[in-house]
Amino acid sequence: MRATRLGTAWWRVALAITCLALAAPAVIAGGKALGLAALPLFVAAWQLWVAVRAPEQPRYDGALEADATGLTFRGERFPITELRRARVVAKSDHMVLDLDVGRPAPVRLRMKSANDARAVVKALGLDAGRVRDRFQRATLSTIHRLGLHFGLHMTINMGPLFVGWAVTAAVAPLWVAVWVWLDVQRVEIGPDGIYVHSRLGGEHVPLSRIRGVAATEEKTGILLRLARDGGWPIELRMSAWEAGAFQTRVAELLEYREASAPSAESVLEGRTAAELRALGGRPDTFRAAGIDREALIRIAEMPTAPPPIRARAAIALSASDDEARARVRVIAAQSTLPPLRDALDRVDRDDATVDAALQELDRASR
Repeated sequence: MRATRLGTAWWRVALAITCLALAAPAVIAGGKALGLAALPLFVAAWQLWVAVRAPEQPRYDGALEADATGLTFRGERFPITELRRARVVAKSDHMVLDLDVGRPAPVRLRMKSANDARAVVKALGLDAGRVRDRFQRATLSTIHRLGLHFGLHMTINMGPLFVGWAVTAAVAPLWVAVWVWLDVQRVEIGPDGIYVHSRLGGEHVPLSRIRGVAATEEKTGILLRLARDGGWPIELRMSAWEAGAFQTRVAELLEYREASAPSAESVLEGRTAAELRALGGRPDTFRAAGIDREALIRIAEMPTAPPPIRARAAIALSASDDEARARVRVIAAQSTLPPLRDALDRVDRDDATVDAALQELDRASR
């Protein structure tokens, strides 16, 4: 497949240099003249930041190959050990493959086909069905929504009726600051669903309950409505770039909807840590219980399986061999459900500790 490497937009660099040249006389003069340099210095810093962090200018075309060991573009190799994240962002007439390689500037490749871009992410093993990803919420939209709409309304309309404009104008920013602090900070999406974080707690939406996501463009970003079974849609406001990547991640998750957990669920349900370790410690007990090691692996790694069943399968696996324990650590690292992560992080502890974690997970999954 073919792709186009995106690089620094030089017009941004030229604009930053121009702003620095405009600010130089005021900086040299010093004193009160420094105030005149504030705006051009801010614009210069912002343009340089965007130029480095958001490559957008097409540079050169080349052949793209990807597999489980890494990605190669025009002979340049990016091993899987250096790839921290791979996202697909939909634009108006093309797709962008966004690669985090641990450098200040990401590697971005423009591709024509959405299927090709998603196939690259899947070949690398970095799709939402196997890894956990985090999205930052757009705080600017919160300031706009609460500050301009509520704060301005309270200052102009409510102030004269009660305490006056001066006091209300002082209270309104404080009100907005509190709500920005309380608002959703980040969203995690991974193999077993989506977890929405906030200062007052969080909410987990299992994969089985996700119906889809719809986007609406607003002045300060994109409003995403995450539709789910058994509850009202969850509203998330993100930047256009983050929203495009989030929608692709949800589409990746829904591809796993057709998969179903193996029938061995009934064998694992309700078992204690001691029983699970006995099951995983002797290979012959797999056959006696009517399941095998591969079935346990499939259950533990199956995003659509109930979390308590996944945890019990993982605990049974952890008693078998080092390879299985390594898989359990990966499952724990990629899960977005805190009680499941807690249970898997305690697999090496004593039976009572593991049983307590399993009971907490059972309660959280009801």
